[in-house]
Amino acid sequence: MMNDVKEGAKLLLLAEAAEKHLKEHGHEVAVAANDDLTAFDISPVGDGERFCRVQAIGRESWEVVRANGETLTGIGSEQTVLTMIERVVGSSR
Repeated sequence: MMNDVKEGAKLLLLAEAAEKHLKEHGHEVAVAANDDLTAFDISPVGDGERFCRVQAIGRESWEVVRANGETLTGIGSEQTVLTMIERVVGSSR
């Protein structure tokens, strides 16, 4: 089990950083946290299937679940997480 998992306010900060990063790189996205503040979804603005769900974010570990259920996990800094999210969103178009 992961220790130091980002939830609540820490997760919201990461969701905001992800949304800002994606928009700066030309992606029109909406980011929304789940009710428990344990994950956030990234979707296209307006209608459309979500690109991915970001969850299980530890101090230096992360998990991104694509819309088709494929799960990507890895270790790295917040910048690494943002880069992976950007790649997932980019490949989902």
